[in-house]
Amino acid sequence: MNVDLSNALDIVCEKCGCKTFKEVAFIKKVSALVSPTGKEALVPVGTFACSQCSHVNREFDPNQPPLVKSE
Repeated sequence: MNVDLSNALDIVCEKCGCKTFKEVAFIKKVSALVSPTGKEALVPVGTFACSQCSHVNREFDPNQPPLVKSE
């Protein structure tokens, strides 16, 4: 599948305006009560952080509710 990215919007850091990001991970601890194995587990949740200031934009943070876009 070829996608023309020339019209796609650039994502920038909410804090410093940088346009580049690095892959990082949040680590979630899952209780043994809800874990499929019955044991406590650590689960990595991949996301992106600014490559300049390490800020994680709200839209990339799994701990934040999704942004609601007004129409």
